[in-house]
Amino acid sequence: MATRTGRPVDSQRQKVYDSEWKLQWSDKAAASLTIEQAQDEASRACAWLRSKGYDVPAWDARVKAKRGKGSDAWWRTGEIRFGQGHPYRWILLHEVAHLVNLRPLTADWSTPDLRAHGAGFTMVYLALVRHFLGVKDHDALKAAFKAHGAKYRPPRAKRQLTDEQRAALGARLAEHRKPVSAERWAYTRTVATPDGDVVMYVSSRVQDCYRWSEPPTLRDGEVWSTGRTHYEYGTRDPERAFTRTTVERLADGARKNWLHMNDDEGWVPVDIGPLLTSLTADREAVAAAAAQETRDRLRSEILAQLDTADNDTLAATLRTLAKV
Repeated sequence: MATRTGRPVDSQRQKVYDSEWKLQWSDKAAASLTIEQAQDEASRACAWLRSKGYDVPAWDARVKAKRGKGSDAWWRTGEIRFGQGHPYRWILLHEVAHLVNLRPLTADWSTPDLRAHGAGFTMVYLALVRHFLGVKDHDALKAAFKAHGAKYRPPRAKRQLTDEQRAALGARLAEHRKPVSAERWAYTRTVATPDGDVVMYVSSRVQDCYRWSEPPTLRDGEVWSTGRTHYEYGTRDPERAFTRTTVERLADGARKNWLHMNDDEGWVPVDIGPLLTSLTADREAVAAAAAQETRDRLRSEILAQLDTADNDTLAATLRTLAKV
């Protein structure tokens, strides 16, 4: 994730700070350095990083004092600045780690991490701590990163599955998948309309619905009848929205959701599986007939063009298309 300036959001910064300041550093790590001492140790740390193949500025780091508090480092200039007071050794190593170019370091990762305090930075930081402060401080800092949720290693590469492995996993899932009921039940009733009787279907999983008129604006003391604000579920197309369900689940859904369905309204539970099967067959037959009609029309148009074809190659192509 990047900001408007193009820089990735430094979402891990506070986790790194909390890990450092709550850590019980060794006396060597917590030693206070003068600017001159910090300059010398920063130069040695940069030289060590170069020897390990890290991309750091070709010139030595320049340690300076600044007004105010805190510390910072600038990769492009190799400048490290410390505020009031002498810097601790572990803070110096933190700032030296900022001098490493993270782009080539994380280029081969599945997701390159260019955050100022991301996993690339913490990896370099831990390497510096291990080399210059020792294993004890390294392990303690690593444990603190883990405790505070700061990432300090490359993300795991996504597993690449072969077709055989993918098929095997699919078979394992199929073995443990709960069998799906082949039953399709719905409530039906016949409704008289100006166009004649229409059979309506409702199911506990029907997706479409229409709502009755919105309640009007109420005056103080008026109560709007809840019978006019519920949703009425129904469709004339039994194939459109029904999923597989048993008669028991259908009845349970009716008890929970269809409070307006009274016994005297004529709703009857029926197995609509055979109806859906016939509807599917009819639809496929209609689609096949439409496709055949299209093929016949195109064949006729191609054959009609043969008389006007001005070369043998075009005529041969049209004859081939007419056989499709």
